[in-house]
Amino acid sequence: MSHDVRVHIRLGTLRLAYEGSRTFYEASVEPLVARAAQRGRRVAAGDGARTTTAGGADAGSEPAGTPTGPAAPAAPTLDAFVPKSPEFGRFLRRLGPEAAEPDRQVVALAFYLWNYERRETFTAHEIEGCFAALGLRSPGDLDDILVDLTDRKRFVEGVGDGAWRLTKKGENYVKTRLLSA
Repeated sequence: MSHDVRVHIRLGTLRLAYEGSRTFYEASVEPLVARAAQRGRRVAAGDGARTTTAGGADAGSEPAGTPTGPAAPAAPTLDAFVPKSPEFGRFLRRLGPEAAEPDRQVVALAFYLWNYERRETFTAHEIEGCFAALGLRSPGDLDDILVDLTDRKRFVEGVGDGAWRLTKKGENYVKTRLLSA
């Protein structure tokens, strides 16, 4: 299988190996690594990131390119949702480049909550917690995205009190379109 980019990153205790689409790397992985590097510099001076490109060359203390993601979120609150399944990282690595759009990210995270966290229903708070765990802000129009995923795409359905449930159609979409083999 041919891949556009192969990256190995060591940032303090964070270890990341990514091999796959450059588009997905630039849209999803690179902003996460850049934010982790910024946080690491604030916490422990001198502990930089080491990025190795497909050719094996050290790319220095910053990942290549400019982060395209939104700014890092504020410090998490005590009531913030945190993904508990040890499969969170493995699941994210299985997402293909098709999962780079916010609505697809939301339905993928809904699938994660259903399949790995074993939650029959989820709230926007839990989706926001998953984004925060990635070092990303949730989309500002999360409510609109959930309405679109409910009314137009039928990937989730509202079950009242600000809760949603992943539909069979949403489950199948993630399995067939967003997850790589």
